[in-house]
Amino acid sequence: MPTNHTLNIPGHADLPMAIGDTLVINFTSAAKFCVNSGNQNAFSPALPTDLTGQQGTQWPTTGSATANAATTITYSHCKPNDPCGSSSRNPTAGITGTIKVGTGR
Repeated sequence: MPTNHTLNIPGHADLPMAIGDTLVINFTSAAKFCVNSGNQNAFSPALPTDLTGQQGTQWPTTGSATANAATTITYSHCKPNDPCGSSSRNPTAGITGTIKVGTGR
């Protein structure tokens, strides 16, 4: 049976998932979610990058994204108006987390 996962942004958790599991990105404060590497198309819908979320919102706005292929994605976050990877302006962009699909639960 698939497992539902929530990724809190800002944050940098390492998240193991199985194919068929679902994911929701929860913005606990205003931030931009950035995919640094990996196959963001391994999810349906595809993981966003450069997505700014306001505090209390989630992606996708309804439902969840389903993992449909094995991949390792590294992600980070930054301030809402900064470009992804702007670690010199906001240190949080330099802290990465991983989403590892196909590693199980």
